[in-house]
Order: sequence, then structure tokens, then C-alpha cells
Amino acid sequence: MEEEIVKAAIAEFGEKGIRFTMDDLAARLRISKRTLYEAVPSKEGVVSRAIDLVFADIKEQEREICADDRLDIVEKIKRVVCLLPRNFAAIDYDKIYEIHRFYPELYRQIEDRLAGEWETTLSLFRQAIAAGTIRPVNVHVVRQMILGTWKNFFDAPFLNAHGLTFDQALQDMMDILFDGIVVRNPASGGESAWRNPAK
Repeated sequence: MEEEIVKAAIAEFGEKGIRFTMDDLAARLRISKRTLYEAVPSKEGVVSRAIDLVFADIKEQEREICADDRLDIVEKIKRVVCLLPRNFAAIDYDKIYEIHRFYPELYRQIEDRLAGEWETTLSLFRQAIAAGTIRPVNVHVVRQMILGTWKNFFDAPFLNAHGLTFDQALQDMMDILFDGIVVRNPASGGESAWRNPAK
């Protein structure tokens, strides 16, 4: 019953944002409001449980990616950073900023999970550096760059304003992170075509 309630809450969130009501949820589930409250204590409790399930699903996918020997280290990094929950397709990431506005405690739960789930990702970056696949970089700076980008996508109606899905925005971020934005000059052996005039 709990999983059905959580999925219904995510569907309501996708349609109405965080302002959906327990009446909306009961109607979607075709149960009485009393039955709903017997199963879950509050709307905040339902959303909190949804956050937990979403991150549990992401961690499970992370383990599967790391164990997949068909993927090279860079592909593993890209996939891990861009992970989205596979069982909750109705999530509208552009509405997550509403949680920040109306339910700061729930948003803090999201922030804590985002900030605390980095050991696997940083380990992959360190492996890639040790293998010479990527150049030596400060992995903690990379972490803050990625984390800051995620939070920026969440905190403002950026995605809808630019006709992007959350998945597309993450893919673009990773392309820029790994490939940069400077056009390389084939005639100079792949060196940047740009030169700093101060040098």
C-alpha cells in the first residue's frame, strides 16, 4: 500500500507540484481520506518517503553501473552522475524548487542526500585519474561543480524556461565537463585554438 501511495503522490506532484493535497491523493487512489491517513501520517510524510525511495533506487542503479565490466571508467562516471530514478518517471524536476519554497525541511532532506552520496562517484574519478583517462583534477572541486549545477536546476524554473528536461540538462553538463567548450585545432595536434593574450 505504501508504494502505491508514494507513486500516486509523485504523479500528483508531477501534475500540481508540491501543492497537491491529501484529498487529491485519496481521489487518485480511490480510497477514503480516512484510509489514507491510516496508512500515512501526513503529506510531508509521504513526500519524505518518496525522497527516500528515489535515492534508494538511484543507489541501486549506481551499484549496477559500477559492477558492469562492459563500461569504461568515463562512461561509468557519466552514467552515475546523470542517474535518474527508473521507477518514478512521473517526477517533474522543474517543480522541485517549490519544495524549497513551501517545505524547506523536505528540501533539506533532498540536499542532505545529494551532498552525502558521493563516495562512489569520487572513487570513480580517482580511478580515472590513476589510469590516466582524465587529467589530474581536484575531485572535491568537481563535486561542488556538479552539486551546484544540480541545485541550480532544482532551485529555479530553469528547465521549462529553456525547453529542457532534467535528463537533457544533466547530459549537457557532463558533455561540457568532459569535452569543454573550446574548439580544438586539429592542425596543432588537438591544442586549443584559443590563446590567452596575457601569456
